[in-house]
Amino acid sequence: VLDLYSLVLAEDAIWMVQELAERSLADVIAWKDGGVDLNESRMSRIMGDLLEALQFLHGKGVIHRDVRSDNVMISSTGVCKLSDFTHAAELSAGVSSRHSVVGTPYWMAPEVIKANDYDVRCDVWSLGVVLWEMIEGDPPRVEFPPLRAITLTAKLGLPALREASSLSHELKSFLHWATEMDAEKRPSAETLAMSDFLADPCSRASIVAMLEEARNAEAEAAKQEEAAQQGGKDAVGGGHGTSASLRQRQSWSSDSTTKG
Repeated sequence: VLDLYSLVLAEDAIWMVQELAERSLADVIAWKDGGVDLNESRMSRIMGDLLEALQFLHGKGVIHRDVRSDNVMISSTGVCKLSDFTHAAELSAGVSSRHSVVGTPYWMAPEVIKANDYDVRCDVWSLGVVLWEMIEGDPPRVEFPPLRAITLTAKLGLPALREASSLSHELKSFLHWATEMDAEKRPSAETLAMSDFLADPCSRASIVAMLEEARNAEAEAAKQEEAAQQGGKDAVGGGHGTSASLRQRQSWSSDSTTKG
């Protein structure tokens, strides 16, 4: 998880000094169609890092409850770390489950949406959604309003992948296990970490290269947007370049999450 260096108490606030990351996974996915190669070996490395984080949290009885690409930070050395514990909750011998509807709609597990009792395996579902998001470029059913999206997810699970035939059996199996509708049958983070999909991840250097690809795609889009704006001075609609602002995928802040 993202390192916490210190806390500073002010009169009306608490300031947290944390590790500085290069960018979020959401900021990488945003440029998937602009030159970022999110291949399976890179996805494997990212999933492996996040499962390690979940095993650490779950081993201490902590549920994150808001696992999503915006909360996955990537360091300059190519390590993916989980951040933002705004909605985290602690389980104990006396409280082995929760039932509050908490999280960000598109990543929420069915049992959380339904306000059923749930445990740490709701984070495993959200992890699976992050993988789905890396494959497709957006979270599932993002074209629907949040309430409609979670209603469909609670009833039907995740939608089918558009080009499933191009993906490996190992990846599809991992995704299937992580997003098992029945939480009782869904594997723990520890069990999922033994998946064959994680057997051959890319190197850290490849993740660092992925960050560079995202920076280059962002810079190129900014140049095209600037050129389009210059052309617009001479003719309305004169620029048809890719707009950097349009290429940026919507980000969901903690203010847009559901608080139980």
